Amino acid sequence: MAALDFLGTALNSRSVDGGALVTGGGRGLDQLKQEVQRRADCGMPPLGGIAPEDVRAALSRITSLDREHWALTFSSVAGQHRERAQALERRDRAEAAKETTTSSHSGRAPSSPRKC
Repeated sequence: MAALDFLGTALNSRSVDGGALVTGGGRGLDQLKQEVQRRADCGMPPLGGIAPEDVRAALSRITSLDREHWALTFSSVAGQHRERAQALERRDRAEAAKETTTSSHSGRAPSSPRKC
């Protein structure tokens, strides 16, 4: 949830009652999703190190500005990596470790921003 808080701040957002993520300057849901994907595609903070295809998968299921909805959706994408890591662990511990790192998006060196 901390990453989501940082994301909201980075995108000029503020929290209001009920945990909704309300964008500043009139930015709507579609505009916010476009900005989040752009940042992922370019390896920009706070999304550097998160695979653009993982962000794309999560954003395709987001239907509101509700903070909890965003957190659960991104967590479900990470959960897919965690499940693959658990299956791999029985066969190949080194590969499982890589998949686990991908699921948590931590422990990886931030990727260098790509030119966009």
